[in-house]
Amino acid sequence: MVRHAVAPDVIGYWPGRSDPVRGVVAYAKAIADVLALVPDLRLDVLEHATNGENLFVRWRGIGTGARGRFELRGIDRIRVLDGRVAENVIVFDTAQFEHVTGLSWARA
Repeated sequence: MVRHAVAPDVIGYWPGRSDPVRGVVAYAKAIADVLALVPDLRLDVLEHATNGENLFVRWRGIGTGARGRFELRGIDRIRVLDGRVAENVIVFDTAQFEHVTGLSWARA
């Protein structure tokens, strides 16, 4: 599914990673790693805006961590080219993630 939604040379920037992920396989793995950490994670779009090829999304993540159900908010800046994600910058507070979930973000 991810392969159809992203450009072959997609770049993803996740908080806490020193280097971006590059390419469909690495991008899909980064998403799979997050879902392995929080299998029931659901993201709800709270607000969105566009500016040219950029889409800005403010989201709420809801899932279950080691401490039970949690809620976390963040923002993505997604560059879309030819109908596919070419770049995604994900922003959220990793310390808050660890606090509310009881999980280590370093695993993702």
